[in-house]
Amino acid sequence: MPIDSADGLYESIREDGTDVEEIARRTGWKPANIARLKQHLFIQEHWLDQYEALGVPAILARFDSDEAIARSRFRLKGGGFSSPDLRLLRHETAEAWYMRNTVGATAKPMRPLNGAFRLPLPYGVEPCGFRRSAISKS
Repeated sequence: MPIDSADGLYESIREDGTDVEEIARRTGWKPANIARLKQHLFIQEHWLDQYEALGVPAILARFDSDEAIARSRFRLKGGGFSSPDLRLLRHETAEAWYMRNTVGATAKPMRPLNGAFRLPLPYGVEPCGFRRSAISKS
């Protein structure tokens, strides 16, 4: 899917006022946790510094839109989700917690989360965390 289409999916998620309660109801998760995760993935800006070692300066921005993550969110809301969707939810929750509670944490790949919170395939390209394609944006 072209980036513009993924961006449209993310925008619809940002504007959706019913998704938090619906996902919480369908998954059994607390609405506050789903809302916090929505803020982390789709709304908040983060220091994106994946490519500093290559000379690309860190920027404050939202994560790039990722079609697989958006589609997972729609499955979670609609009730047709699977085990990998729940694993993605757990992974992103752990990543958000780590970034909130670790001094100096940025959007570099979350190596401490490898293991129990590894992303299920086909989500993302990296084993954990960073989806921002800073090189293509510069």
